[in-house]
Amino acid sequence: MHAHPHVLDRPARGRAVRKVLYVTLALNWAVAAAKLVYGHMSGSVALWADGVHSLLDGSSNVVPLVGVCMAQQPPDVEHPYGHRKFEALTALAISGFLFFACFEIFQQALARLKGGHALVLSPALYVVTLGTLAVNVFVTRYERAQGRRLGSEALLADSAHTLSDVWATLLVLFSFVCARFGWPAVDGVAGIVIAVVIAWAGWSIVQQSMPTLSDAALVPALDLAACAEGVAGVRECHRMRSRGAPDEVLVDLHILVDPMLPIAEAHQIGHRVEQAVRDRWPGVREVLVHVEPDVAGARRRESR
Repeated sequence: MHAHPHVLDRPARGRAVRKVLYVTLALNWAVAAAKLVYGHMSGSVALWADGVHSLLDGSSNVVPLVGVCMAQQPPDVEHPYGHRKFEALTALAISGFLFFACFEIFQQALARLKGGHALVLSPALYVVTLGTLAVNVFVTRYERAQGRRLGSEALLADSAHTLSDVWATLLVLFSFVCARFGWPAVDGVAGIVIAVVIAWAGWSIVQQSMPTLSDAALVPALDLAACAEGVAGVRECHRMRSRGAPDEVLVDLHILVDPMLPIAEAHQIGHRVEQAVRDRWPGVREVLVHVEPDVAGARRRESR
């Protein structure tokens, strides 16, 4: 684990993530409406494509809202490890929105390259584009900061989605400048580049979601062993495993202790190991310590 998210209890975290999503939902839909209207009025494929992208930004906010609500449900009989993976699944669903947008935008961009209506440029078009760019920059920074603070894959994925919108809007502005100098075909080229940017953002989201969905190790096994073996009374640590989400890591490990220790004292060592792991990695929510007698070690000592 490379960063420690701010640790909150499940209900508080859920409320915080939902608040961020509601704010970004409203801003994304306002930006989308402006881009789609002015994209249609000006005949700009690039701006229209950017509007579709922003609309998907807003629509995809609904997906994590549902996913976050499900993810914050406490463990039950059918889901003893909780529902945290639902949030990673919603991040993966966002990538689906992005790939769909790529296909639509690519078709429109090819149509523009083959010919079509001329762009109608106006001062209002530049004002709207610059205004929506400022909003997108704010949303990206706000969502990324909150995603890191709360350890939310959904927020981090959505911030990556919105960052691609920032680059797309910059490309739209470039296409406007080129059209002003008599190169309207750049609008179609810009649409294709925007599609590629969106596809890359979708692939990045897939890569971010897979560690949680595939139960990848979130805490290095050797670091876990070193932490456990640093506790007095632990002779050896083995079979170290971790999985889950960055802010809700599940850890289990086995420790060897003196076989002559009373059971109660051996379990106290296990509790100290659990606390040491929690102190070292704040994102760890559950530590299962298997305490075993070091029978082989005792025999080696007796044979000397």
